[in-house]
Amino acid sequence: MNRKPVHQTASFFLCIYLVFVAVSCRSASHANYTQYTALGPVNCNGKAQNIFLFFEGENVNFEYQKLGLVRVNFHKEELVYQLMKQEAWNACGNALIQVKKVSEPEVYTDVNGNVNTRTNSYYTGIVVQIDENSAFWEKHKTEVDTSFLAYNRNQDEKLQSARGGGFVMTLGIIGALTMLAIGLGAHP
Repeated sequence: MNRKPVHQTASFFLCIYLVFVAVSCRSASHANYTQYTALGPVNCNGKAQNIFLFFEGENVNFEYQKLGLVRVNFHKEELVYQLMKQEAWNACGNALIQVKKVSEPEVYTDVNGNVNTRTNSYYTGIVVQIDENSAFWEKHKTEVDTSFLAYNRNQDEKLQSARGGGFVMTLGIIGALTMLAIGLGAHP
């Protein structure tokens, strides 16, 4: 009877474990994200000096053009509106309307194979460009507030650093698995 040595079997299970760790780390990195969906072509005559927020149910009695939809999923709720403003600014919008929090049940399987339910919450809004001739501008002064841009520059640097670390980790795991496969193949 031809039996594999214990270290080969243990090495095989170690490889499986490392693959699961790599996949779970990759999945966790997508928990925070912003998504913008354009609704059509945009006439961008420069970036806004402020992004106004109007929440679901608020009276929006001004003329505007819809530019797109934004969705933000982020664990720190106090930063959600800054991220939404950044997306609106990038799209040449000057306001977000119908901003709301959406909560949906999400079914997932944990590492032990148990099926669980948790609430997945995210924020949505419609990016708009308020018409230049709208009565809105008579009522609201255009105060400059682009503080959300400073936050995103800092976060972009942290995100790039984290992505680089994940790439290095992935390369390390691939290298370790390759070396392990070569080592297992060398022993009869």
